[in-house]
Amino acid sequence: MSSLAILGAGMQGVAAAYDCALYGDFDRIVLADFAPAKAEVGAERINRLLGREVCGWAAFDATDRQALRLFLADHSLAIGALPYKLHFPAEEVGVEVGCGVVDMGQDTEPALAIHARDAQAKAKGVAVVTDCGLAPGLVNVFAADLIARCEGATHAVAYCGGLPCEPIPPLGYALRFSMESVIGEYSDEVLALRDGEIVTIGPMGDLESIEFDGVGPLEAFSTSGGSGTAPYSFRGRIANYEYKTMRYPGHAAAMKLFRDCGFWSEEPHGRLGTSPRAAFSAVLEERLAFPDVADMILVRVEVRSPVETLRIELVERDDPATGFTAMERLTGFSTAIVALAIRSGHIAPGCHGCEAAIDPAHFEAELRRRGIGIRRSGLRLG
Repeated sequence: MSSLAILGAGMQGVAAAYDCALYGDFDRIVLADFAPAKAEVGAERINRLLGREVCGWAAFDATDRQALRLFLADHSLAIGALPYKLHFPAEEVGVEVGCGVVDMGQDTEPALAIHARDAQAKAKGVAVVTDCGLAPGLVNVFAADLIARCEGATHAVAYCGGLPCEPIPPLGYALRFSMESVIGEYSDEVLALRDGEIVTIGPMGDLESIEFDGVGPLEAFSTSGGSGTAPYSFRGRIANYEYKTMRYPGHAAAMKLFRDCGFWSEEPHGRLGTSPRAAFSAVLEERLAFPDVADMILVRVEVRSPVETLRIELVERDDPATGFTAMERLTGFSTAIVALAIRSGHIAPGCHGCEAAIDPAHFEAELRRRGIGIRRSGLRLG
């Protein structure tokens, strides 16, 4: 029996479960979360949208290794929609018990550690694919496609922004995942490929202006996490690769001010009773929630050589028919496409990064099947 487990019933987990139920042929889909009521609500929403009982729910503790082992052993495939640090143990156990796992993104070091289990996964006949969401994930698959198409490619850059459709005070931003994760992107070292070498650079640097038709001026800057393992996958194929986040103008300067004033310190502060970072996160998660504000996802991936420049762009907005936000669609659906590619045999057993695992043509076709518009353009020089 083919059984799919969704580990985590948050926004992206529910979107991935819905997509797999709509386009997959699993005998059973189980949405699991530490908070069973949350999983139950998510499963009910999926069943209501599809008009049939296709998704069940379960209580699940990803920090309990024995419980993890028993749970994954009962499924043939799992999607990790967990906090970053919990994906590695889920994948490690998945390989042990013979359950394939895909995740929506994790830190690069544990992702590479899972890739080192490739032979073990092949022996078990299971596939594990890391960094399958939006960024890392979709943007790196687009980059892999353009690098293969661009004659003598030397430079590649991926831009991505999850934004409200209009800038909203005070930061021109609406939160669609945890503030702690946002701070991590803005404060952790950034992995890039430069002159053929893997390097780390400081976050929130290399600020540049960028324009999108129909959206207007934006700013882009280096952030952690979005490149995933792509610099390792692309090394030897291209000399330079980096990832940047896009925001409305002025956002980076405001966030740097908070950083420089110590609001992101993890050291306990006696007068606060907690760390400034924890307090900052708690306040901004409420202040920047804006649950009723429509969001959009902007993506631009550009690869250039001495003779040509190739580009892929997309602008995606929320879907009123299902209620899924643009962030849920691009993250949850992208991850589901990879899971379904494993199910259909498009991805072979072993441990891979998303950009090396899935055929970009298949990935793009599946995105278009879901109504996600992709624009391609190219400029020949000389």
